Amino acid sequence: MTATLTEEISYQGHHSVGMTIQKIEFGVSGMHCGGCSGHLTTMLSELPGVGDVKVDHVAGTASLTVDSDQTTFDDITDCVLDAGFDVVPDSLKTL
Repeated sequence: MTATLTEEISYQGHHSVGMTIQKIEFGVSGMHCGGCSGHLTTMLSELPGVGDVKVDHVAGTASLTVDSDQTTFDDITDCVLDAGFDVVPDSLKTL
């Protein structure tokens, strides 16, 4: 991943916490239906620091926000493989 967006996030009377938030998109092969995209969405959403997951089986893409201090792209790739799909080589984009 080439670019990062660093944000200071404050919540309910606690001190600010620095997080490295990235919005990424990548290709996914092997999905054939809405059930496939729902399954992958659920699995990706369970990774620490991952949010706003959108998986489109028709376009063959997944996009999400990730705190790269908690989850790496290798972790995401392993999750996609564990779900039974493949990450399309050289398809990673930071948004």
